[in-house]
Amino acid sequence: MNTALHVAAQFGQLKCVAAILDACPSLLRTVNIRGETPLHMAVREGYDDKVKALIKCAKKREQLLESGLGGEAKKMLRMMKVDKDTALHMAMRNCH
Repeated sequence: MNTALHVAAQFGQLKCVAAILDACPSLLRTVNIRGETPLHMAVREGYDDKVKALIKCAKKREQLLESGLGGEAKKMLRMMKVDKDTALHMAMRNCH
């Protein structure tokens, strides 16, 4: 099942993406039944501005974490779907 962030990213709704991330940034790494993050959805559709917004939010979150765990953007970029594709695999496959 897709979250609201998945749907907004899939359909290129930048204002919705921004509003959802402001309200609930933890959705960045939430996966659907195929293991796709909102980043996977935005990459597949070729929405560069949405991809940048998602990565920017992840970087902002890692700066806010004081626990030293950080690396949110890196973790998100390395997440794999069920078929082991990362967002980079999807971007390349779809010529984005």
